[in-house]
Amino acid sequence: MLKPPLLLTLVILFVADLTAQIDQEMLDAVKAEVVPVVEKATGVDMGHITIRFDEPGELAKLLSFELEAQAKATKMSKAQARVLSRAMSKTLFGKFSWNTDEILICPRNFKWQAKILENPELNDPGVLRAVLVHECIHAVDEHRFAWSKVIRSLTSADQLQAYNAVIEGHAQHQTARICKAQGWSKGFEIFTSNIGRLPPSTDAASRLLSEVAAANQSAAYLDGRRFVAFLEKKLGDKGLARAFKQPAADFESVLNPAWYLDSSTRPVKLYEFQPALDGFSKKFEKDEWADRFLTLSTPQIKASMALLKGPDLDRLLGHLKHNRVVLLLDKKQPNHRQITAGLFELDSPAEARFYALANTNLMKAKDLAMKSGRVQILSANYTRLDSPELRGYLAVKK
Repeated sequence: MLKPPLLLTLVILFVADLTAQIDQEMLDAVKAEVVPVVEKATGVDMGHITIRFDEPGELAKLLSFELEAQAKATKMSKAQARVLSRAMSKTLFGKFSWNTDEILICPRNFKWQAKILENPELNDPGVLRAVLVHECIHAVDEHRFAWSKVIRSLTSADQLQAYNAVIEGHAQHQTARICKAQGWSKGFEIFTSNIGRLPPSTDAASRLLSEVAAANQSAAYLDGRRFVAFLEKKLGDKGLARAFKQPAADFESVLNPAWYLDSSTRPVKLYEFQPALDGFSKKFEKDEWADRFLTLSTPQIKASMALLKGPDLDRLLGHLKHNRVVLLLDKKQPNHRQITAGLFELDSPAEARFYALANTNLMKAKDLAMKSGRVQILSANYTRLDSPELRGYLAVKK
């Protein structure tokens, strides 16, 4: 299932069982180390920020509130927000709440995630320190740039995805710098290497459905960090301020920061896909379905086509010029029904034909990979289409 981008300022961390007990004493000790260092590095007083423990149930309510606050861009119903919030609250390790000026730590999630990821090096207490630095930077950035107001004003999923990468990327950029200066890099590197990582026990079918969302999450942190570093190198503090105050148009601008600085350097699109997808979306009842439009980033496309062999995937990415997707979700049962339609432009008819063939091979590879597991493909039938209007294959699957 293609998941929408995570549109929150958060850190999701899958951890192994900790040998040290995460209790109030440990949190107080780490807080006493981190807060003065962040204040000195940024020049921002954090006396108004509360750092405390939280429970998954309370986190779910907070996450639902924040998702609903971004409904202009996500077009997410309250039911959809509740479903996503409950799922996220079970894995969330640390989060800055812009609504309450709090940094929340959920120790109960540690043990649950510990059984899933099987990664002993995450036992290092330095991970908690790195996460706390990251969340403190979110608080500092909110004080300096009021990014929560900007994120609530955005009206497209494309902008929201790009802006989330700026928020997370800058927090990573600053956290790396502070941890290096303090000799805390080990914890930061462990933390970063596990962002977006899927549990080893994930079956093949579930992995195929989860990899796009995982790629999107890790891209926000990793590609967002590179974007912020580029702007800082080019324009210094003015570049950082611009990134927060003037949102990028889409995630492709994050992947190509030169486009953000000078839009004239961006390749011109031969076809405009939005009108066709608008027409497709209008065929569905608005009181039943919520539509969301987005452009898939390179990391998302790589994840969705991961079963293709390396050379074929490289060829597709090398010739793909433009894509646009509409995601339709059932407002009442978002986890039960979903419709996705996408359009892709390649740089020649030959490459378009290659894409059609490769995509058919990919669908058949998924048939084999999803013969077992929690979600299975029970049957698949392919019909070749060869007419002036339609060329390729029609796949009907159960």
